[in-house]
Amino acid sequence: MASRTAELAASILRWKIARQLTLGGIMLAATVSTAAVSTLHLATAPAYTYSSRTIPVTRVETFSGIGIGFTQLGPHTVVTDVFPGTPADGNIFPGAILLSVNGERGSTLGEWNRLIRGQAGTDAKFELEYGDTGCRQTVTLTRAVISIEH
Repeated sequence: MASRTAELAASILRWKIARQLTLGGIMLAATVSTAAVSTLHLATAPAYTYSSRTIPVTRVETFSGIGIGFTQLGPHTVVTDVFPGTPADGNIFPGAILLSVNGERGSTLGEWNRLIRGQAGTDAKFELEYGDTGCRQTVTLTRAVISIEH
């Protein structure tokens, strides 16, 4: 019975993560497409004519960390994104539950952000759990300066 309850809880967690990733992906896609192209209508002649041109707009966020995106999902903080070419790439995977960073556990997204980010070149030890398997992983990563283009 306990095994069945654990399976059900893991299944629900996988569904919630998938839903969060899907909704997050939709939200991210909408944000990126809105920010990426801005159409300007320039009134250069009489009011009944105008010129329209598209100007690409990009925003680059630079920070020191390991290159993951995460969200709060119930009582868990779950990795939603791993950015290519960052210290986390190939070491941490979407769906991982953050348990601790350097032995400290965050209780809010802001606290997790503070724990994960740090001075470039410093090491951070991450304890993770993959909810679908219950497998725990400890990985030490060296923080780096990361630039994410939106």
